Amino acid sequence: MQVENHANPFVPELRLFHSRRKYEKFVERHGGDCSMMSDAAGQMTYIDGLAAILIDCDEDWHSEAALLVHEAYHAVVAHFTALGETEPGEEVMAYAIQVVSGALFCAHDEWKQRRMEREC
Repeated sequence: MQVENHANPFVPELRLFHSRRKYEKFVERHGGDCSMMSDAAGQMTYIDGLAAILIDCDEDWHSEAALLVHEAYHAVVAHFTALGETEPGEEVMAYAIQVVSGALFCAHDEWKQRRMEREC
């Protein structure tokens, strides 16, 4: 699922996946490597300004939120590194993680809503 891009240079473009197969297909199609953590509940691959994030977790919302923030952190760090920013300010880093986490929460909630509608 494509996540809304806030057109902020400190925030990467985001794609959130809930299917490992779709995630791997997307990453491979874009020239990335997703082989490093095949059994993890969450994974992030950064490819040229784009963070592809896999959440393979259907637990309580606390666990899902924590996992989304965890992956948001990795996406922000990878993005800052790609921009050549080796020591981002604490507030800039916190803001970027907040924006990415918020976007991921919204995308995850939309996915859960669609899934519940299909099951009814």
